[in-house]
Amino acid sequence: MSKNTISASATGLPSSDPIFKALDECERTKTAYEAANKASKKIYDDNMHLGLRVTFRASYDGKSATVHSLSELEEFFEQIAPHRGDAGIREIGKIAEQRYGVTLPAYQGTAPEIIDAWASARAESIAAFDEAAKVRDEARAEAGIMEADRLDEEAWKAFNEAEMAVLATKPTTPAGGLALVQFCAEYMAQYETDEKIAPALVNAALALASSSGADIVVSKRLASLYADNWPPVESKPDLPRELLENYHTWLFFEYQAMSDELSPYGRSRQGDFVYLANPAAKYHDAFSGDRSATPAPTRAATVLAAVGCDWQEEPRK
Repeated sequence: MSKNTISASATGLPSSDPIFKALDECERTKTAYEAANKASKKIYDDNMHLGLRVTFRASYDGKSATVHSLSELEEFFEQIAPHRGDAGIREIGKIAEQRYGVTLPAYQGTAPEIIDAWASARAESIAAFDEAAKVRDEARAEAGIMEADRLDEEAWKAFNEAEMAVLATKPTTPAGGLALVQFCAEYMAQYETDEKIAPALVNAALALASSSGADIVVSKRLASLYADNWPPVESKPDLPRELLENYHTWLFFEYQAMSDELSPYGRSRQGDFVYLANPAAKYHDAFSGDRSATPAPTRAATVLAAVGCDWQEEPRK
């Protein structure tokens, strides 16, 4: 978030709108993160001799490599393992006999003492690497690098959570809607966009539309992303599945029919939009956050009966 983002404390705008409180918290955590990150970088710069990684020289049987992690060390030893090809050679013998009837001389494999020597060198190298890593970590801890890393990570986590909180907050005033739009623009310029941006922009548009009484139209996909951010209603009523399937089907075709009537795009995109700034949208928005409210499936029988749809009649053959 940039320093230009609108906030209640900076502008004197109505703090009753929750978006300004969320923006102020985001600004606070951003400042704290920048301070922690600056301190961490200084400690790293002052202790560059400790390095970011362990540097270890592994060697065996005339071969060597510089590794920086235990996995790299283990890979080095696996690549030069003297018995690495044993299983493949035996498999070739089986294939030759099974497919072509050719019996190759029995392969005895790598001598056990050679494998033991390789395994012993591998174990000694791993122990030496662990000791080098331990010495390095102790030096880093003494220099304050470990603590700086911890504080930096905690500050970043708090800042990221504050950003997510802004995106999840619904502004209640046009000024709050404008502030959220600006925040979203800055967020998208700094990070890769994610699915939380679309619902936040809808919330901003709804707040802006509230002052003019105008409705807003969004794509069905955007409306779905918006609804996905509502708190789920956990109640699952025990209703006949056939009833719910019929209700789902009726709602789909009803939506298609109404889209044909109202589409601002023409028939080519008749099923790809939703109006959101109206009482029906507000009903479902409020309903979604009320876990004690009646879940949507419980309205199925009432709605179908009201329109004269008998969901229990025999289906057409």
